[in-house]
Amino acid sequence: GRYWLYLFLPKGNIDLVYTFLTMFRFFLAGVSLSVMAIYFRRSYLATWVASKAYAFSGFALFAGTRHFTFIVSLITLPLLVTGMERLIRFKKWYLFTVMVAISLLCSYYFLYMNTIVLGFYYISRILCTKEYRNLKTFIGRGLIIVGSYTLGCSMGVLSIATHFGSYLSSGRS
Repeated sequence: GRYWLYLFLPKGNIDLVYTFLTMFRFFLAGVSLSVMAIYFRRSYLATWVASKAYAFSGFALFAGTRHFTFIVSLITLPLLVTGMERLIRFKKWYLFTVMVAISLLCSYYFLYMNTIVLGFYYISRILCTKEYRNLKTFIGRGLIIVGSYTLGCSMGVLSIATHFGSYLSSGRS
């Protein structure tokens, strides 16, 4: 992230711009949670309070100030949940597929971690909603979600090749 800034900015402004971009990611985390809360028809006051608490949570402040990549998962998770909810309710796959692709392009590790959260969300959503609590809905909507997820992964698969190549050449391997 910081290396690209060297191409476009004078040397003295890089730290200032990097700090601004990190703070902007905190803002985007709050906005993404706000989008999810408004989609679930929460009040504006509850949305505002929740977005502040989410953007400045312990994880965000601890990990996000160490490296900005950790904030990306906070941005993508609420949008992934919103996309999954759209799939469960209306079978509209666009948002979920695009967010899976973007998440994979940003960080395949955080997509993996968010996938675990999404799995728990899907199971609890189906089990806790009376109208969806049957095997036909569970399997039918689950297959649609898996298909949309697979399509999103195939759209973002280009990043895995470059990341895997850099992993093989690193000291960690």
